[in-house]
Amino acid sequence: MKKTISLFICFILIFSVLSFFPHTARATVYGACGDGLTWEIDVRRGILTISGEGDMYDFYRDDDTPWYYNYPDISYVVIEDGVTSIGECAFYYCGALYSVTIGNSVTSIGESAFQGCVSIESIVIPDNLTRIGYRAFEGCASLASLSVGRGLASLGYDAFSGCPLDRIAVDGENAVFHSSGNCLIETESKKLIAGCNNSVIPSDGSVTSIENYAFCGRKALTEITIPDGVTSVGHRAFEGCAALTSISIPDSVTSIGRYAFSGCSSLTDVFFSGSKVEWDNVDIMDPDDTLLSATIHYGISSPAPVSITCGGVLLGPYTPGDEISLPVPETVVENGATKRFFTWLGTEVIRSAFSAANETPNGRTYTMTVPDSNVELTAEYVLVGDVGGDGFITLPDLSAMKIMIAGTGEAGDRNLEAADINFDGLNTLSDIALFKLMLAGSYTPEG
Repeated sequence: MKKTISLFICFILIFSVLSFFPHTARATVYGACGDGLTWEIDVRRGILTISGEGDMYDFYRDDDTPWYYNYPDISYVVIEDGVTSIGECAFYYCGALYSVTIGNSVTSIGESAFQGCVSIESIVIPDNLTRIGYRAFEGCASLASLSVGRGLASLGYDAFSGCPLDRIAVDGENAVFHSSGNCLIETESKKLIAGCNNSVIPSDGSVTSIENYAFCGRKALTEITIPDGVTSVGHRAFEGCAALTSISIPDSVTSIGRYAFSGCSSLTDVFFSGSKVEWDNVDIMDPDDTLLSATIHYGISSPAPVSITCGGVLLGPYTPGDEISLPVPETVVENGATKRFFTWLGTEVIRSAFSAANETPNGRTYTMTVPDSNVELTAEYVLVGDVGGDGFITLPDLSAMKIMIAGTGEAGDRNLEAADINFDGLNTLSDIALFKLMLAGSYTPEG
């Protein structure tokens, strides 16, 4: 009798566990998710199907949804025809969800419905869908492609922030929105609602404002030009664009919202077409914004390409503010005489654009900040042994070396470079010995 009771209790416990964790025990799980809707998960195939007629329930937390405990099993969601809405928070942070098919009967997507679904790569909005709630796709960190049907008329703010969009397409028959230059634009109001990593904001007058969150989280966006005629940039419009290095802003812009460029850690250059006085009059609502830490170039509408001629060789084009490297041979031999690199010829502006050289086996590599206009660079070399600077190597140079080493005369940097015969960075008796060999024609300096 006791054995029978024990077996019965074990059976009850096992049944309870299997009921609590349905995805581990059954090939399908199912239930209701609206007054006329049912849901069913094919656990083995990872497909959640919503079917029936009517609206889906709204949910207020992810664990409100009936399929919450099956999140790890859900890779595909199919919303069949007959379903008229996708509820709020319906798939909130369903991390394994990869693909969503939305039936043409669906007319609305609720707030935060797909927020945080980090594996979704593309979304097609069907023609009968008219409304997308705020934050509906926020933080979908793999969402690269968005196709919008002809019926969409209302789009909540922040709907696509944090999505790495590369493509936005809108049906040509949509009466409210259109796409141009990979931008989603509200046609009548001329508001740019959402942009991509590779957007080109149209300059035909179809955009007069960049809305809140428009480019938020486009982490691969490197540069952008805001065309003339745009008057405002919204709150957090470019927040989190970590690769953004430069932006062109027209003098038509009068206001820039809070945190518009927050988190743009690579932003170094702002090209403003107006004057400094006009820039100072722009209402920048966040005084600590990253924008104000960048270099402001006044009177420049966009970074014109810059060419650099170095030693007769044309390099570029480059963008002003870019960091480029210029290799320079430590020594050159002309007509049997050894010359050593000394400095760059040019204005102080050009010379100050260079940072300290990195020594390499074949010379030095200088890092240069590209200026705003074309420049011609000439590397200046000194003749090794020409301590007097007259272009010849003679006995007076030997006398000058001895005076320098004895410390009884003054010498400039050029003299010191010319007297360093063995390239050790010092002026010593060894240099004098080598100089005598040079005069005798039995030694040629090598860097």
